[in-house]
Amino acid sequence: MRKTVTSILVATVFVFHFGTTVGHAAPENIGRADRVKNSVTGQIGGRRSKISAGDSVFQNQRIRTRSNSTAQFRFKDNTRLAVGANSSIVLDKAVFSGGSSEKLVLKAARGAFRFASGKLRKKAYKIVTPSSTVGIRGTLFDVFIGRSGETILTLLQGSLTACNSSGACRTIKDPCGCLRIDRNGTFTSSTGLTQAVLKGNSASRVAPFLHFQSGLLRSIQAPRWLIRKCTSGSATDGQDTDGSGGDGAGPGNGGGGNGGGSDTNGGGSIG
Repeated sequence: MRKTVTSILVATVFVFHFGTTVGHAAPENIGRADRVKNSVTGQIGGRRSKISAGDSVFQNQRIRTRSNSTAQFRFKDNTRLAVGANSSIVLDKAVFSGGSSEKLVLKAARGAFRFASGKLRKKAYKIVTPSSTVGIRGTLFDVFIGRSGETILTLLQGSLTACNSSGACRTIKDPCGCLRIDRNGTFTSSTGLTQAVLKGNSASRVAPFLHFQSGLLRSIQAPRWLIRKCTSGSATDGQDTDGSGGDGAGPGNGGGGNGGGSDTNGGGSIG
């Protein structure tokens, strides 16, 4: 009798443990943090934890940085993302299995970011902001989301198409082309960060990685000549405007580094 009762209890514990495991599947690892400065956290559900260099990042994770804090991430397809200070972004959807289902969707809530596409097909990338949905065509660009939900895009290489909530779209193809999408759907475009696009914001706040690029890994830096072109006539604050980057071609759809530099963590994709 005692043996029978013991067997039932063991079976019950096993079923309960199995059910708990199935109901709380581990989040999917989609990349890693290559470089972290100061206070950066990741949150999935109600659990928030500090992110350090070398840590994995996961699908549905919200990344937050505080003042004087930045982070740089590399995803499994070799896409790179730099996150500026006081920023928030959700790693919304990531499928790296290939074919028509592959995708990388990021939801940027506030702050400044630099994005360099990786090895997925061009239509697989999307960045969603409070005022726009940005389609990426093999590119390197900066994006800023302000306090009022406005989005400001600065194209460095490739092309971008941004659509507002009404479905109206604009495409930028020229290096240093800038596009502002306000919360009401209004588009404003220019070459370089002009006052028409900035509307009271400083250029160094909207595109900090153009003005303080030396803190970036080489693979996500833009060439010096492009930095000079994009910051010419904008409020540079006299800081690091040459970018300290190489003179070669920057990263495109495939992830080459700029002019002779290499990442501390290597250029390969994540296993």
